[in-house]
Amino acid sequence: MNDTAIATPALSPRWPVWLVFAFLVVLPFGNAFEAPLAAMAAIGLWRLVTQPRAVLADVATRRVVALFLVIWLPMLVALPDAVNAQRSLETVLVFVRFPLAGVFIVAALKDAAARRWLISACGLLLLFWAADGLVQLIFGRDLLGFPYNGTRVSGLFNAKLTLGHVLAVASPVVYETLRRHAAGRAWPWLAVLPYLAVIVATGSRAAWVMAALAGTLYAAYRVRELPRAQRWQMLARAAAGVVALGVALALVPAVRDKAATTAGLFSGDYARANEATSLRLPIWASASRMIADHWINGVGPRGFRYAYPQYAAPGDPYIAKDPHHGPTHAHQMLLEILSETGVVGLAGLVAFYVLLARIALRLDPATAHEALPWFSAAAAAVFPLNTGLAFYASFWSATLWWFVLVAVAFSTPPATR
Repeated sequence: MNDTAIATPALSPRWPVWLVFAFLVVLPFGNAFEAPLAAMAAIGLWRLVTQPRAVLADVATRRVVALFLVIWLPMLVALPDAVNAQRSLETVLVFVRFPLAGVFIVAALKDAAARRWLISACGLLLLFWAADGLVQLIFGRDLLGFPYNGTRVSGLFNAKLTLGHVLAVASPVVYETLRRHAAGRAWPWLAVLPYLAVIVATGSRAAWVMAALAGTLYAAYRVRELPRAQRWQMLARAAAGVVALGVALALVPAVRDKAATTAGLFSGDYARANEATSLRLPIWASASRMIADHWINGVGPRGFRYAYPQYAAPGDPYIAKDPHHGPTHAHQMLLEILSETGVVGLAGLVAFYVLLARIALRLDPATAHEALPWFSAAAAAVFPLNTGLAFYASFWSATLWWFVLVAVAFSTPPATR
């Protein structure tokens, strides 16, 4: 095994990749994901302290550090003007666990067998989550008894309502798992239809956009590899599947109502457009005023809710509920970053995109086959037009960084035994 990989005679040699996988396994259950993340960060710190030269000599680790710093340093710069210094400082400090976990993940995924196992394990887990969500949609309760609320399928994620976001971002991993195990047969690909149906049935339009982006990125790479005749066959099958999926979902009242509401975006009527955005227009207007007043380094990470009352318009519906705190974030990724870390944060985000794209575009052909599903997932998670979960919040920051860290770990050729 490569000297940067993790091994111990006391445990199975596969325990590191099991720990990486454990993060995804417990993701639906409250803050349980913090346990494997903390364990990976602690071991990563130990390796960094005891083997600094070996750790920092690794190309993938250096990429992790670079990607982290361009996001984290603007957060640090925002601290002097943070409206809630304690909350912002806590956010800045807990973010440090991501590169430390990255040290562990890079080492854990040096081995080719570990990489193959992780893709299949994650793909099967995601398909199980989708099946559980489908059971909830059809029978009113999922396998653990969590009820369907009539509008949004949540599955094992229950009150979090984040099932759609995770399934959407991770969809390329499912496609890659099916590709590997289909062995040229068409029928295993039928699993894609219920998988996508569950994403749509979660009622999250942000998840719909991320699923479309992630799938497009993955398909663009795979289609390019096929002969011209097979490309058209694949595109025709995909189109037929999308049509069939659309017809089936049109029969689900909650999905049909959501689509009808979304049409209000193009109505020219403020009330309908506000409803179509899930009442986010007042939030975006307040965020714009906040940005204009704190355009350099923002109001501090996670400071949006504390600054909101100062920038809310008279009669703001959120202030009517709580005059002291506004929504937790701007519900639009670029607005969140600009309001909380300013143009410094935006510059860091642009640098992050450039670095991630350079890594993906310079992948060795032999490595790209396994790495591209993860890079497609990471790109969807950090898509700048996302309107769903908060970029700096614990759940989504941990989720998107996990995908980024795994993608970077896959970006270098695996070790040979």
